[in-house]
Amino acid sequence: MDNMDADVLRVFIFSLITAVATGLGAVPFLFLKSVSKRTTAFAAAIASGLMLGASFGLLLEGSEYGTWQTLIGAGAGVLFIMLGARYLSTHSEIGFGSFRGQSARRILLVVATMTAHSFAEGIAVGVAFGGGM
Repeated sequence: MDNMDADVLRVFIFSLITAVATGLGAVPFLFLKSVSKRTTAFAAAIASGLMLGASFGLLLEGSEYGTWQTLIGAGAGVLFIMLGARYLSTHSEIGFGSFRGQSARRILLVVATMTAHSFAEGIAVGVAFGGGM
């Protein structure tokens, strides 16, 4: 295995670790029958803070390489979320497994957002390794 193959494998492994961490974050909720509004708010606040911190870090790093490209990419991400939410809000007969209506819309929005997030996260890991960091 040459150096490039080893680097690609390393990037894949670290990306896989981030995906596993995402799944592990949901494990505690498998053991709860219900979650209070206070717990939901606290968990959402922690997740939001971590994501905002990571987002600002990526925006700062990206702007060092191309401010306009970074702003366009960030805008495309925001637009994706807004259009996805709008699309889901206009379709009343949405189902996801046994969930219908508003619950199904929320689940689909989270799944779509997390899928896009995971793809972008993989790109970020690849770029970080590709940049020699």
